[in-house]
This record gives sequence, structure tokens and C-alpha cells, in this order.
Amino acid sequence: MTHVRILAAVDGSPITDVVLAHTAELARRIPDAELHVVHAVEVALVGGVESGVVPLTVSLVDEKKFVQRAATELSQKAGRAVLPHLRVDTAWHGVVQCATDIEATLIVVGTHDRRGLSRLLVGSVTDVIVRSAPCAVLVARERAHRADVPSIEPACPDCLAKRAETAGKTHWCDRHQERHGRAHVYGDSREGYGAGAEFFQS
Repeated sequence: MTHVRILAAVDGSPITDVVLAHTAELARRIPDAELHVVHAVEVALVGGVESGVVPLTVSLVDEKKFVQRAATELSQKAGRAVLPHLRVDTAWHGVVQCATDIEATLIVVGTHDRRGLSRLLVGSVTDVIVRSAPCAVLVARERAHRADVPSIEPACPDCLAKRAETAGKTHWCDRHQERHGRAHVYGDSREGYGAGAEFFQS
């Protein structure tokens, strides 16, 4: 059986608490899982990359203390040891590289659910991690979060009756079986043929 390694990505924002809570919950469900915490801090190097001089405006000592505190908190919640990692790198690359280095099974990362420009600058970090990760990614958000999405329409009762009547040989009622017009379209009525529309008939 493959050894499970869970990597919690933290950034010092309030979403860190959510990430740690989700990771602790997973740890309780997977008693043998190995737990890691990673924090990636971006710094601008003085004099170019070759100089390798870190400006005084960034305290790597403070960043190290932060990731160690996060690891301690997760350790207390999960009841086992947690290994902290501090990466001097861009946020997404630091997380993905760490996951690759430790051969992580799962990354737990938070989302700030920002909109507009702030989403392009910050929310996209989670998106890039999801696309670039070498393993599965769990995107954690606050439990009170409500996505702004259209409600799901109930199944057509006539279709259900027709399916039961024909033992599944016919899926749609006469209205949804039509080949012309707006036949068998499920979606937000405010958007016409927008997201959620389905045009296939059996």
C-alpha cells in the first residue's frame, strides 16, 4: 500500500486556519498519514539572483517561526508529528515543488474566493497549484461559504415516470424527446442556452 503524505499549504492569512482544520480532519480519517506543512515566501533579491542577498524588509526568521507554529498547531489537532517546510519561492511553485520533493499524495490549499483584479493576483495561485500539482489537490474553504451558482432544477417527473414505465429503455418524456426547438434543455432560465444546458437526447 502506498504511504499517504498530506501537505498543508499555509500563507499566514485567515484561510490558514481553515487549511489546518481540513488537514487535521483528514488526518483523523487516515491514521497512518504523514503530515507536512509548507509556507512559500517570495523575496526580491538585491543585486539580482546571482548576488543571493535577501533584503531586510523580509524576515525569514519570522517566516520560519510562522510555519513552525502552523506545524505545531496541526500536530496538536492531529495528534502526531508534523514536518514544516519553508520555501523561498513564488507561492505556487514553492508549494508544488515541495509536494514533488516529498512525493505528496495530497495537497490541501485554501482559496480566498476573491473576485475581479484581486482574484487575478491572489486567487489564481490556487488555480495554478491545482493545474500544476503532481498529486491530488483539496481546495479548502470556510464552511459558511456559499457559491454564487444557479440552483439545480429537479428531475422532470414525466421523464422519471417514463423511465420507470419502460424499465429504463426510454429516458425522456414526449416533451423532452422532441428533436426540434428547445428540447431537453436543463439550465438557468435566465441564461437561455447558457451554462448547464444539455442538447443530447437518447
